[in-house]
Parts: sequence; structure tokens; C-alpha cells
Amino acid sequence: MCKILQEYIETETGKNNHRPKLTEALEVCRETGAILICAKLDRLSRNVAFTSRLLESEVGIVFCDFPKANRFILHIIGSIAEYEAKLISERTKQSLKAQKLLRSFFQIL
Repeated sequence: MCKILQEYIETETGKNNHRPKLTEALEVCRETGAILICAKLDRLSRNVAFTSRLLESEVGIVFCDFPKANRFILHIIGSIAEYEAKLISERTKQSLKAQKLLRSFFQIL
């Protein structure tokens, strides 16, 4: 039988490596030998290097959206999440640029 020791809700984005709640959760896991259970890999991190460091840490991690995934699969999913974050960022920048151009165009008229 498993026992949940603590629930942590991180509000930082997966693109951010400074994650106070995650750091706190990892410390508790190290101290108690607990496994970190995370809802979704892409919510945990959208940075391959950060994901890799987490997987190499002394803490076992299980992802609810892919509980049977091994390290290899988690690295691939982490890479895809990082790529997806890059695409989202590029689309957002393009959209803001187009919006700025439209505003300029309508101000001329």
C-alpha cells in the first residue's frame, strides 16, 4: 500500500528551471526515500537537460500520463516537449508581430 506524504502544486512554467516547489518535493523524497509522482512530463519540464538531471537524481519519478515509461522514453518525450515549447514561442512571436503590423496599418488609414 502506498501513502502520499505531501502534495505540491507548482505554478511555474515547465520552461523555467527555477522551481521552488519541485525543489522542496525532491528534498522530501530524498529524505524519506519516497517516489515523486508527477501528473504530466511536459508540465514538469520542457527542457531536455533539466529533465535529464531529474532522471539522474537520487529520486524515483513516476509520471501519471505514462507510468510505465523508462528513461529512454522519458528522454524522447522530454525532447518533444522542449521542441513543442519552442514552436509555441515562435508562433506567439509571429502572432504579436502580425498584430503590431495590423495596428500600424490601421493607424495609417
